[in-house]
Amino acid sequence: MKLSRVTWIWIVLALILSSVVYIGEVLGRQRREAAQAIQQQLFDFPADAIETIAIEYRDRDPLAFEQVESESASESESETLAWQMTEPLRSPASDPAMSFLVNLLVEGEQQQAFRIDPDDLATYELAEPFATLTITTREQPAPYRVALGRTNFEGQLIYAQVDSPATDETGELEVVLVPIDLQYAVERELNEWLAAPDVAPEVDDAEATSGNDDDNDE
Repeated sequence: MKLSRVTWIWIVLALILSSVVYIGEVLGRQRREAAQAIQQQLFDFPADAIETIAIEYRDRDPLAFEQVESESASESESETLAWQMTEPLRSPASDPAMSFLVNLLVEGEQQQAFRIDPDDLATYELAEPFATLTITTREQPAPYRVALGRTNFEGQLIYAQVDSPATDETGELEVVLVPIDLQYAVERELNEWLAAPDVAPEVDDAEATSGNDDDNDE
């Protein structure tokens, strides 16, 4: 049976429509999969492998830290590492502040990932991040980076770019959601980054007086 010209036109149109629907479903599925929670670690290196951490702020002076062998470690002890601030001044760094930040870098997870057009970076405040961390390690010469933008709608996660912001073959950039604790970890005043000075133990006035009386009796 010979098909009419109109019938062939309808067949071709149906094939084109089916192809468009199929491609749309595939692309939609890929985007949905990319936006699913991935529970992937931010970085794959141990805490003791970190050499330096630099923090550049959008509206504050930068900070820099290095992890060095502790001066209190004896030869018989295994290597003990401690954090030192190197910018804007050289001083022992606060162990709680650095431990909190480092733990988030090595244990923290990306909660979600999706791709955006480079023109949309400003939407997530990633065109000019409020803070950018650069981490160097003993195991890899190239530095690691994480740029922090604004919080999400719920205020529980923060938009970020991890490592290189290079575009993929589609020209898009990957944005991830990370714990808001990272924002808390870097939003500290300068004095909060510094180790507390050693303070001599206070002596009760009564004990001091009693001690002086004993010395006089002798």
